[in-house]
Amino acid sequence: MKISLITISVSVMFIISCGTQRNMVKEDTEMIIKDTEIEKIVGTIHVSEDPKSCPVYIEAAENGSIVTMYPVSIDESLKVEGQKIRFTYTVSRAMQPVACKVDKVVVLENIERLR
Repeated sequence: MKISLITISVSVMFIISCGTQRNMVKEDTEMIIKDTEIEKIVGTIHVSEDPKSCPVYIEAAENGSIVTMYPVSIDESLKVEGQKIRFTYTVSRAMQPVACKVDKVVVLENIERLR
């Protein structure tokens, strides 16, 4: 009788622990999906020929404030004064040009031209 009671107890504990692990994995997967959903922001491209200023920068509203960004390796077709774009970005560790006074140096991703 003791052996069967111990066997049943261990079996129940095993089943309960397996069920808990499955729920944890499912919750972790849902968290990962939520983290990858990145909202695009809208910005305006500004271009300057003046060597004493930033050659190109983007002005965008982010979290309720205006942010300026220097885009690293921006496509030449986007370098149009006043061009509005919707995009995501990754902050870059690249140096900004000396004359460029911006808040962030970024690499643009998922770019959409706006009219």
